[in-house]
Amino acid sequence: MDILKDTPYYRLSVDEVLVQLRTKASGLTNKEAAKRLQQFGRNQLITEQPSSVLRTLAERASNQLVATLMAAGIIAWLLDNKQVSILLLGIVLVTTAIHYWRKRQALGPVDHSSTALVTLTSVLRSGKLQRINTAELVPGDVVYLEKDSVVPADIRVVGEEALRTDDGAITGVHKSSKKFSQAIKTSSVLSKRHNYVYMGTTVTGGTAYGVVITTGQQTELGIIASRAQAGPQSLQLLLQLLTSNAIKAAIPLALLATIAALWGDYDSTTAFLIGLATLVATLPIGLSAESELIKTSRKDMTLPSLELAYHNLKIIAHQAITVSAAKLSVLVIGLLLLLTSRFPLALPTVQIIAIDVVLFLPMIALGWDRPAANVLHKKAAAGSEHIISRNALAHLAAFGILSGLLSYGTYLLYFVRRNLSPVSIEAVNPIYLQAATVAYLTLALCLYVSLFFERADNHEKLTLDYLISNKKLLTSLAIALAIIILIIYLPACNSFFATQPLSAADWLTAIAAAGLYAGLRLSHRHTRKHSRKAVLQLHRDIYGIK
Repeated sequence: MDILKDTPYYRLSVDEVLVQLRTKASGLTNKEAAKRLQQFGRNQLITEQPSSVLRTLAERASNQLVATLMAAGIIAWLLDNKQVSILLLGIVLVTTAIHYWRKRQALGPVDHSSTALVTLTSVLRSGKLQRINTAELVPGDVVYLEKDSVVPADIRVVGEEALRTDDGAITGVHKSSKKFSQAIKTSSVLSKRHNYVYMGTTVTGGTAYGVVITTGQQTELGIIASRAQAGPQSLQLLLQLLTSNAIKAAIPLALLATIAALWGDYDSTTAFLIGLATLVATLPIGLSAESELIKTSRKDMTLPSLELAYHNLKIIAHQAITVSAAKLSVLVIGLLLLLTSRFPLALPTVQIIAIDVVLFLPMIALGWDRPAANVLHKKAAAGSEHIISRNALAHLAAFGILSGLLSYGTYLLYFVRRNLSPVSIEAVNPIYLQAATVAYLTLALCLYVSLFFERADNHEKLTLDYLISNKKLLTSLAIALAIIILIIYLPACNSFFATQPLSAADWLTAIAAAGLYAGLRLSHRHTRKHSRKAVLQLHRDIYGIK
């Protein structure tokens, strides 16, 4: 008997539902219920126990990206570059702390599942209404519901009197919805299946009898709980693939950068550090905390929160690729001009790493973004949608390269504005350090702009209300800008990050470059949204054309 097959019970009549579930309006017999309990298991949600600190550290050490960053930090220390080493190991410690905190938060007390599995439930067995342990409910049981009852399983309504429920535990929208027993003839999304009541939801009025369709982990709440704990599987696989491919690409690029630096008359230690910076620049450091960056926990296991988690982690993945492409492009352009024109690199190695320091908080804050208004009326994307297509990957890399070009452009412009030549200038020269600081500021500002564009999906209007809707993102940007100001103007930070104070003209140059970047991104966004392909797809979405 395969009751749990994907059958659209909401589209069947009451009689058809009873036939499909091999039950009767008077309920199952105790013998049949015991048999099904053996087949389907107890009506309980499986919960994951929080990891200990030591286990969390072991998990993080086995993570490819984290292990690579740790190795790079140790190598930097051995090469006597304490600044780079401290930054890399600091990133590892911070992401590990975030990972541990998020996991503890996600596995904290559960509001919905703990209330969903109430101790006793009224059920018909052989025509007699009796109270049984909720954990012993099985598919095919006929359950009696009344006002203030917590629905103990996913149930198809077979008879009701003015039944209303609050489905907020599943949909995230807390309002009383009228339920009925009639079949729904058309295909409907979960929030529109009004002849269903779901585990964890609450009866706000009326009474009803309903037949149990699924129990435990097979319920909608159980499925959401599993996905919230494990994270969207396809996205997890993508993160692993991105990390693995990035590491594979980083090693030969680091070797080439080291050779180029040696050829460009850098000493061996500096050349190795440049190679190390190239390796780190290739890595998507923004993904180092992976799905733990997302504000999804078992305290908020709803469809909108899960889809939102998927959407936000997708944005972080996109932004991480853009950041890596930006840092790598600055290094590659710098190495090419080093070999051809003896120009020093636009960014010292410590500033390549420091880009992630001022981007990390804003990327984490994306975990508190708001869901789209139509999230409940769309097919679930988590676990079923391709996160980054080849076309998207090319666009992300291009946006990163564009910000790298603008950063290097402001570096060269600094020398042009002062009628100076960067040829063979010493890395400790204040003029070089100031030019590098302008390049660093420009790159950071361009990547902040990029973050807002990645945050907006294809059909989201870039209105002021939308741009300021994520208060935590705005707060994190303010903190990040404060950190940049400290890096530029605090003497102790000047020494650590190899920076110099900037003039108002230098700031205007960086802001103008970021403004140009924003204009080009807006132009690209407008062209993409109004292309023939986009218009046809929007038409299909509106009219349901396949």
